[in-house]
Parts: sequence; C-alpha cells; structure tokens
Amino acid sequence: MKKKLIAVAFAATMVLAGAMTAFASTEKTYTFDDASSLEGATLTGAKATLEATYTEPIIEDGKLVMDGTYGILLPETIDSDTYTVSFKVSYNAVTQHTATIFLGTWDPESWLSLGNGWQTTLIPGIWAKSQDTWYDVFSTTALETGKEYEFKYVVENCVATVYVDGVEVATGNVPSIIGGPIHIGVNAWDTPFNGTIDDLYIYVYNMTAEEEEAKASEEASIAESKSIAASQLLESIQANNASRKDDGTTSEKPADINPVVIVVIVVVVVAVIVGVLVASKKKKK
Repeated sequence: MKKKLIAVAFAATMVLAGAMTAFASTEKTYTFDDASSLEGATLTGAKATLEATYTEPIIEDGKLVMDGTYGILLPETIDSDTYTVSFKVSYNAVTQHTATIFLGTWDPESWLSLGNGWQTTLIPGIWAKSQDTWYDVFSTTALETGKEYEFKYVVENCVATVYVDGVEVATGNVPSIIGGPIHIGVNAWDTPFNGTIDDLYIYVYNMTAEEEEAKASEEASIAESKSIAASQLLESIQANNASRKDDGTTSEKPADINPVVIVVIVVVVVAVIVGVLVASKKKKK
C-alpha cells in the first residue's frame, strides 16, 4: 500500500514539474554614447513635475552628465514585482533626499528612490514609500564622492538586494510599484542628482498576452493534475481496504492512514516543489 501511495505522489509531482515553463522578459540598456541613445525619453526640469529647459541631455565622454538642473523620464515602466536596475555612477555632490534613479509614482505615493535616499552622506541603498509605510534598505558603509561605482538593485517579488561593485551590501522588503515610471536624477520634491551615470541597465520580468493565456492554461492543468492525483490516491486506498475485507484480515492489520491526511501531505509537497520551480524560473540576471 505504501509503495502505491509513494508512486501516486511522485507521479503527481512530475506532472506538475513538467507543466512549468519560463516566460519572456524585457530589458533595456542605455549606454549614453550620444543623445540618440535616449531616444523615446523625455527631459524634465529640476523636478519630475516641471518642464525642461534643456532640449537635449548632456553627454560627455560616453556618460550622461546630470548637473543638478534637469531630469529624464524614460519610456520604460516597472510592470512587475521582479526586476533589476543597475548603473555606473559618480557623485559630484551628495544632497539629502536626492533620487539618483526614481521608480514609481508620487500621487499616490508608491515609489523607490535608488541612491543615497534620505542619507546625508553617500550610503547606497533604497529609500521607499507606499502610502503611509516607509522602507529603508541601506548599506552601513559610506562611499566617496568623485569616484565611479557600479550600483545594482535586484528586486524579486518585492524583496530587494543591493550590490556595490558586485558585492552585496543590503537586503530587505520594498513596496510593489507595478506600472510605475522611471526617472533619472529627479523626483517630485527634492534637489536633483549631480554627477554622471553610465551603462544604465533595466530588466523587468513580465508576460505578453499570449504568455498570460499560457499561464492560465498551466494553472488549469495544475489544478486538474492535483484533482487526478487525489482521486488516484483515494481509489488506491479504497481498493486496498476492499482487498483486506475480502480476505478477512482487516482486524489483524494496523488501522488505515486517514486518506485526508495523505492527500494534504501530497498537496503540500507538490505546492512546495512548484513554488521552488516558479521562483527559479523568475530569477534574473
């Protein structure tokens, strides 16, 4: 009987694992070789809400120069709770509350400020807010102005990890900002970023309409597989009970395992495996 139960559980797990597939993602790299690399972007004034006074961004030596008087709205949006933003950056000056990269909206407030955030020194991390809740994900070490670093922010299902030059310096929870725009150098309230940015990389895990349909189909398949597995398990238990009744050995054998308990165990094991598979499929660069 135990062998039959194990076989049924294993078969259900294999069916669910086989049903999982990876969905496509979108990505964009801004090299800032010249002004054309920002095609589709919109310049702003010294606040994200103000009109630009410049007609083109400042590009020097293959880097985006932000002089503290303007910002840039990119055409991409954060359409998922799983994404990566990385860039090379050098600060000419550090001002409190300045956003090096600003993700999300200010009305209603649901945003992430990448850079030094509310810090008065160059301590890299994430300062974020969603409605009345604040979030801090910061390093404990201050960096130098005038020196170039590579900042990388990896967010997986609203859990963020911050890297500086490839070394993890902080991790913590951040709010969901699905649909939020991306600004360089400005937010709606504070002093603009003053420094240079290069090789801005944006990766967002998302799905097309076709992939959404495929996902729905997979979810239906998973639900059906669970139902089949549970039915097979119950049928196996019933057949075993009937066999024992027929040969008159029921009273001499240990009591049957409660079928409900077995089904719950199988479903929990399968759910854990599926969760691990989904997380591994969504992992980013």
